[in-house]
Amino acid sequence: MYKTHVNYVIKTIEENPLFFKFFKHVMVPDEILFQTVMGNYENSDTEIINDTLHFVEWYRKGAVLNFDDRQNILNTYHLFARKFDENIDKNILDWIDSFILSQDNHSRSLFDLR
Repeated sequence: MYKTHVNYVIKTIEENPLFFKFFKHVMVPDEILFQTVMGNYENSDTEIINDTLHFVEWYRKGAVLNFDDRQNILNTYHLFARKFDENIDKNILDWIDSFILSQDNHSRSLFDLR
């Protein structure tokens, strides 16, 4: 965040103590406080990029990624992915370790890992 944005968040919290008090009692305040304040910032349309860096497949129940999501993971511009559950599909985590996180993955294709 730029200094002007940090100052805006601080000013908003100082001028709205009830607003801040509310966030003391929510489940994940660090994940929504700044986004909520900055989403209401007067220049948010031009200064704030409203995009997530997380790849999530919301269309399925539980949104848990599995081995069949390999191509989608490779094709996304997102830097992070969620959700994984080794009790549902451990193979996707092994694939990420061996393919995506390996140093030489640029010379291998997705189909070499079958």
